[in-house]
Amino acid sequence: GDDLEFSYDAAFEDENVGNDKDVNFTNIAISGGADADNYTLDSNTGTATANITARFLEITAESDSKEYDGTALTNAGYTVSDGSVVGTETLDAVTVTGSQTDVGTSDNV
Repeated sequence: GDDLEFSYDAAFEDENVGNDKDVNFTNIAISGGADADNYTLDSNTGTATANITARFLEITAESDSKEYDGTALTNAGYTVSDGSVVGTETLDAVTVTGSQTDVGTSDNV
């Protein structure tokens, strides 16, 4: 077979989880290879399909305690207890809800 190398930019149509999502290729070029001079491209763009699969991420609310005073006990803290985000992805916002007003204990869920 002939020896060719290609360069290109590729991007999904969007960042949402799903199957058969369009992937758009731009700036396709023959960038090298021993047989590169034997070929020219009719187009420098293209489309393919691929899947984006959800990544597992588990978040655990932080525990807290205080002396009883009749007001709600809330703690908005959290930790990522399993899994991780990918590459340059970040958590935009994590909202921990719930409060405890009675004496006793409760589970973080």
